[in-house]
Amino acid sequence: MCTLSPHQWDKIIRAHGMDETGRKWEEVEKTKLADYQTKGDSISIAKIEDAKFTIVAVEDSDYTDEKGQITPGVKITTQESFTFDGQKYNKLHTTRTAIVKRLKNPKLRTDLAASLGGLGPLKCKLVKPKVGTKPYFDLVEVQ
Repeated sequence: MCTLSPHQWDKIIRAHGMDETGRKWEEVEKTKLADYQTKGDSISIAKIEDAKFTIVAVEDSDYTDEKGQITPGVKITTQESFTFDGQKYNKLHTTRTAIVKRLKNPKLRTDLAASLGGLGPLKCKLVKPKVGTKPYFDLVEVQ
């Protein structure tokens, strides 16, 4: 009787194009990178386009790029849910400067935490200043 070490057995199996159960590699379901993608609990505020929403909570959620550069950001919890890619979300994230500056205001956060009705209804709109600066996105109240 010939006994093979696990390493030798592995070499023989791989040389014949089989997995450890004897199935041919072509028959084995391959693992895909997409199987390991994680989904966050929020979507970009840009994804909801012109939808109305009411803010019920705000938390800091800064973005760090591949170079280690940190951009201030916020995560907004809303009363409403939005469907994107077949999933429902009630949290939005953004690094839009005007929105982040407004929602990092300590008084606004204190008042929001004490509020039963939240802040809104709001929309994210492109604001066109009268003169001198570029258009920017900000939150505006709507009826």
